[in-house]
Amino acid sequence: MKVVISTHNGVINPPDFNFEADVTSIKVATDNVGEFGILKQFVPTICVFNNGYVNIKKADGEVYVVLKDALVEFNNDILTILAKEASMALTLAEALASFKATIRERIEENKQLNVDFSLKEKELKDNIKKSRAHE
Repeated sequence: MKVVISTHNGVINPPDFNFEADVTSIKVATDNVGEFGILKQFVPTICVFNNGYVNIKKADGEVYVVLKDALVEFNNDILTILAKEASMALTLAEALASFKATIRERIEENKQLNVDFSLKEKELKDNIKKSRAHE
């Protein structure tokens, strides 16, 4: 089986994890659909969910991908994951911690952008007043 993961920030992969070799099983756990497993030659499946994770098992290990606002599709032995946000690690706890840290970073970035926007808006108003363009 092959696994393809993509987010709005690009494709993510943990170091030294090849998704195209020896993927033995996949487990999808979601907040609104529940859990289901996928094996080779599984029936074509599509699932959309708000929050959840995918556990990808290989003969030599496993990886967890925590997802937000995701679409998971399985067809012709290819699992495609499209997500707004995703974090990947070798354990579920590590993936959740990384995911939460990423969300905190995004919130701080957005706060900074909002502050910058507010300052620019104030600066624009001041410049308009100074230039008397409103008269």
